[in-house]
Amino acid sequence: MTDQDDAIKSLTRRIQRLEDLEEIRNVFNRYSHAMDSGFDSNAIATLFTEDAVWSIAPATPVTGVHRGRDAIREFFAQLPNEYRWTMHNMGTEIIDVADDGLTATGTWYLVDPCTMKRSPDDEEGEAVFITGIYRNRFTRADGFWQIQELAAEMWNISTWETGWVREQYRSVS
Repeated sequence: MTDQDDAIKSLTRRIQRLEDLEEIRNVFNRYSHAMDSGFDSNAIATLFTEDAVWSIAPATPVTGVHRGRDAIREFFAQLPNEYRWTMHNMGTEIIDVADDGLTATGTWYLVDPCTMKRSPDDEEGEAVFITGIYRNRFTRADGFWQIQELAAEMWNISTWETGWVREQYRSVS
């Protein structure tokens, strides 16, 4: 093998890694967009592997643990009953693709202003501010990336009026 062959292989690996990073970024951006577009449960479910795990702590009516694509779809189908509006802002990402190019991990911070209902019949809702961190695992299958595990920790789910200093997690009636 020549130096030129080695250089081509190295360049090919580097380009594939960049493409993988961008595809993973897009998967998680599509997840955020589907949530902010009325919690499109079918669009969200397609981003996950068949045996995926979705978990957000601490456990509240809008968090918990859901195992499998169908359970994730069912969970997101009911979220419009809890939210009137949401805007997920993801940032400070760190994505690591394994050397085999088949698995990856990704970490994102979340800042999410939203309007949540106080009760099922609440038409107005209240301004809520959510922050947290996502620590996700991704799998490449059939040529594309999917979420294998979404694991998040919410640092606060606070009403805008009271704030996160006095109310880390809002109470719901």
